[in-house]
Amino acid sequence: MARKTVSRGPAAKRGEVRERLLEIAHEAFSRSDFSAVTMRDLAAKADCDPGLINYYFGSKAGLFRESMSLPQDPVKVIHEAIGEGGLGTGERLVLAVLKLWEESKAATFFKAIASSILVSEATFSIYSNWMENAMIKPLAAKLNVPEADLRLELVLGEILGLFSARYIFARPPLVTMPREEVARRYGRVVDLTLYGKVPPASP
Repeated sequence: MARKTVSRGPAAKRGEVRERLLEIAHEAFSRSDFSAVTMRDLAAKADCDPGLINYYFGSKAGLFRESMSLPQDPVKVIHEAIGEGGLGTGERLVLAVLKLWEESKAATFFKAIASSILVSEATFSIYSNWMENAMIKPLAAKLNVPEADLRLELVLGEILGLFSARYIFARPPLVTMPREEVARRYGRVVDLTLYGKVPPASP
């Protein structure tokens, strides 16, 4: 029986093209650096137009996230954790990102991204712009604090430092501390950065 080819263009069966792209992208991203995988190559292997990657996934980064089975959108998780802000935001935020990392395949996704960012200026630029426009600016508008953009950038640095100590360098006691305790302790640092004060200590 002849192999069924995938039709080109948005008129093709949506699920057929989309699933084929996901399969091919997962294989490609698992084998190669993010920057080495091109939309043109992926589309050629899927026998579809490269524009369909943007059509279905928004960007190569969107295809990467979905093909690597990240179960939740990290931007949505962070926005929901911050909510309306206020004291206690730090603990909610830190706990949310720790759960995102530890309870899913998110670790694989972020490790791949981190590796790509370190070796590829183009990848760094993509994710720097994504972080600025998807997280920093919208959250700064919600927080209603002076120098909100700067404060959020400082918080980002604090969380990246936490991740490095806990997951990359495996520094005790951070590596063995329950994530709830990490969130409680580190969340106070985040609150201090955002609001200049901390919530009352737990008894």
